[in-house]
Amino acid sequence: MGILSWLVVLSILFLCFWKSQRPKGFPPGPWSPPLTGILFYLSRKEPLKLAQKYGPVFSLYLGGKRAVFTHGFSSAKEVLVTKGLEFAGRPDNLLVDYMIKKKGTQYIISPYGQAWKEQRRFSLMLLRNFGLGKKSMEEKILQEATCLIEAFAENSGAPFDPQPFVETAVTNIISSILFGKRFENNDSSLRTVLNILHQNLKLIVGPWGTIILINLHSVHHDESQWKFPHEFNPSNFLNEEGDFVKPEAFLAFSAGPRVCLGENLARMELFLFLTSILRNFQLSWPDKSRAPDLTPNLGLTQFPSSFKILMKSRQESN
Repeated sequence: MGILSWLVVLSILFLCFWKSQRPKGFPPGPWSPPLTGILFYLSRKEPLKLAQKYGPVFSLYLGGKRAVFTHGFSSAKEVLVTKGLEFAGRPDNLLVDYMIKKKGTQYIISPYGQAWKEQRRFSLMLLRNFGLGKKSMEEKILQEATCLIEAFAENSGAPFDPQPFVETAVTNIISSILFGKRFENNDSSLRTVLNILHQNLKLIVGPWGTIILINLHSVHHDESQWKFPHEFNPSNFLNEEGDFVKPEAFLAFSAGPRVCLGENLARMELFLFLTSILRNFQLSWPDKSRAPDLTPNLGLTQFPSSFKILMKSRQESN
């Protein structure tokens, strides 16, 4: 190897070492290679170990950029609510940069500013005009719930993966609002659109500057906030009198300026879908000898690992 090659190698090593150094006052964290960094820590349990060692606020590398992680409800509330406007920005990435700069339009995922505020107000107005929170929206969801029940009935009696059917049902509600039509479960064009969407979400990388990431898993398992932090227990949402109370630490739809626009729609869908399913079917785990794998798939959002479920019609049981 020539002298020039050695100089190139040494220069790369020096740059990697220089980039791995934390600025003064930056949150502590483990050493990680600047190029891969966080890839070594992408597991459900690892953030807990890091928080126990470095505290509720620690730093890692996200690819080639520094990222700060918050763990637990207290630090998440400070970022999302107490200082929500200061942290309301969004990092540059390939997909957003293409949509905003190339297409000349603003989107909900665009950087925080006047254009974002106007777009959000416009989106809220459209949702209300399309029936969000009204009886007409409930009718659309009930219609789709009926189709979902029919699809499940065709697959009942044997283990099957419910995710494609639920995914289609949720997409159809948006489709009925925007286009006035719905898709069938076996519609190839819908499958193509959903696959493209998943691929586009994978493009959202390449952050700019320091990124703040909220570990919502830690928020929803914070032992200082929940009666039963590691159990699916309705008592987590009930007060001493047995009345429903929304815990402050429930952040499934985020909080602050960037709170999810579709929270009310999602709540309505969840309630009507679940009540329809439980009214019509008995659900069971096909493999009783093995517990379900609750490890989420990581990406722009977290979604469950693929699984199969066994549904039995309540009418047949009677």
